Amino acid sequence: QSLEDEERVAAEYAFVVKSYMELKHSLNDQTTDSQGKVEESQKEIASLEKQLAEAVEKLELFQKESQQWKDECSNKSNLLESSTVRINKLQSTIDDLAAAFQAKESEINLIISSAKEEENQRS
Repeated sequence: QSLEDEERVAAEYAFVVKSYMELKHSLNDQTTDSQGKVEESQKEIASLEKQLAEAVEKLELFQKESQQWKDECSNKSNLLESSTVRINKLQSTIDDLAAAFQAKESEINLIISSAKEEENQRS
């Protein structure tokens, strides 16, 4: 029976060793796969970080350009407002001059009418 026990223990030991070797091999494969995946992920992260940095740089340029356009629009708006005020003042002056001209024209027409009437009465 001791020989049978020895053979059984030897068989179990061989099975355990074989199982251990298979597990170790499987673990090595998984570790290698995991390391490869980690390296791939690190490369992908580096690429994404580069893309992000480029996008941030472009965004900053767009923001700077946008601010320049905003400033230019503000300047043009201020110029337009001041020009509108000046045009309104000029229009008011023109209206005043036109009213004065019409008043003088009416005065001249009355003088001419009176002169014609006087001339007709003398004739």
